[in-house]
Amino acid sequence: MGKKREVLNLKICGYSVDQVAFFTDNIEHSVGEYRKSGHDSWVVDTVIALSLMTKKKFAVELAFNYTFLPCEFELISILRGKTVQIPSDTGVKHGLSHVGFHVDDIHEAKSKFLGQGYHLLDDIATLSHSGTSNRYRYSFFDTRKDFGFVSKLIRRVDDE
Repeated sequence: MGKKREVLNLKICGYSVDQVAFFTDNIEHSVGEYRKSGHDSWVVDTVIALSLMTKKKFAVELAFNYTFLPCEFELISILRGKTVQIPSDTGVKHGLSHVGFHVDDIHEAKSKFLGQGYHLLDDIATLSHSGTSNRYRYSFFDTRKDFGFVSKLIRRVDDE
C-alpha cells in the first residue's frame, strides 16, 4: 500500500490544513452512521462560546474523530444562538462549515490573513467545554472567494 494521502495538500498564508468541519443537525445520528462504517473513535463535547465581536454567547455540540482522515474531522450541531459559521444569507445547517489551521500565535496568523485581504468574520473565545478544561480562541476568515470555504485559526489558550 502507498503513502497515506493528505486530505488537503494546501497551505493558506503558510499554514497547513489541520481540521475539516461539517454541519449536522443531529450529532448522535451522524456519529452512529460513521460508526456503522467502522469509524468508532469519537470525542463528543458541548461548548459554550462567546463572539468577541458581537459579545453574544452560543452553544454547539461537537464530535471529533482523529482516525477517519489524516487530520481532525469535526461534526458541528448548533444548539442555541447564532454563529458566524452559518452565513445569515443562507441559513444552511448541513455541509462544509470550515477548514481549520492550528497556529502557535493567533495574532501573527490573523495579521497574515488580513494582509492577504481576507475579511475577519469573527473572533470566538470558548467559555466552557463538557469534555475538557481546555479553552480555545478561534478566528474565522472569509476565504470563500479563493478557496470555496471559510478558514478557522485555532489556538489553545490558558484562561485569560
